Amino acid sequence: MSFSLMYTSSCMLLIATLSLFMGASVVYADDTVTIGGVFNISGWAEGEKSKTAAEFAVDDFNEYLDMIGADWNLKMRVEDTQENANIAFHKLSDLRSSGIDLVVGMAFSHFISLAYNYIETNDILVISHAAQAADQEIDDGIFRLVPNDGQQVPAISAAVQDANVTVLATVSRIGSWGDGIVDGVEDVFDGEVIKIIRYDPESAYYSSEVSFLDTELAKLIDRHGVDNVGVLFVGNDEFIQIIQQMKLYDNVSKVRWFGTNNQAGQSYFLTDPIVQEFADKTEFVAVRSIPAQNNAISTALDERFIERYNTTATIYNYAAYDAVWLLGMTILQTQSTESTTLIEAMPAVALHTIGASGHLELSHGGDLVNAAFEIWGVQDGQWAKLGEYAPTD
Repeated sequence: MSFSLMYTSSCMLLIATLSLFMGASVVYADDTVTIGGVFNISGWAEGEKSKTAAEFAVDDFNEYLDMIGADWNLKMRVEDTQENANIAFHKLSDLRSSGIDLVVGMAFSHFISLAYNYIETNDILVISHAAQAADQEIDDGIFRLVPNDGQQVPAISAAVQDANVTVLATVSRIGSWGDGIVDGVEDVFDGEVIKIIRYDPESAYYSSEVSFLDTELAKLIDRHGVDNVGVLFVGNDEFIQIIQQMKLYDNVSKVRWFGTNNQAGQSYFLTDPIVQEFADKTEFVAVRSIPAQNNAISTALDERFIERYNTTATIYNYAAYDAVWLLGMTILQTQSTESTTLIEAMPAVALHTIGASGHLELSHGGDLVNAAFEIWGVQDGQWAKLGEYAPTD
């Protein structure tokens, strides 16, 4: 087994050349291999940025193919899910009907849940850049280049306990992802977890949910004291609308609030005055997943993101970038575009690959093994790292 160092103008990839794949001849229908890119472009800020990261990766990988004299190139057909699981399923079906069974994206766990039987029945290879529900770590054709939430949960619990909160109320998005985080925190948190709100993300205003939350928090504050009560939010960008509704109530902003990787670093905490005021009053902190090892790939991608978005890339953006490279390298190593062949080979290729996310070693269920977390909060109008959390076996 030999190692070779591969360069493009903006990234470096360390790959182990697997001898079992050498000697096979590549067979393509034409000189372009088309993959699907299923992203939440119009419904989630991270969706647009992750699409951009994947497009950067396609360009970089094609530059590498040209450098080594390969007779094929990679193309990505992008589809927008509009943050809707049914639309995501239809986009996946459309891709499959067009002969495309290699897909990156599919950000949310409930997208995968809805489409799971279709994915498995049709031997579709999916590399998700953001789905993290712990119960989806299954030995199948779906790979997730992010740590599952079984690893994020202890970091959340540690952040809450560090704030001396002993009673934790939860506000979570309906679905396996939200339920999984809340249930996981309940299992490891030393204090009491009270599940107050499970909300429908399709709700327009969240007024009834916030009213009920304020009433229930008043009871908890009266019973336990304001300093001992906190709230964990498990959701996505709809937090903006929820915070705007909370401005009409008193008790919701009297206690500490905590968030997940989906809130850490989001710009709306800095640009929206109502959200900014809420974060200041509640001393809001969030767990942030980070690459286990910083390297030239993540640094180069950060530089491109700063130029494009005036912010560094997130773990989801790194994962979208890595998903394209991992898929491309598995095609190159196996000399095949057959999804079943690629599914079988991908863990071996990933084991010997360094990406923007660090070492891409996968678990037996196809999830990224390496995980590192930081605790972030808003201070003086900017996101700042407040601490670190290292998972233990």
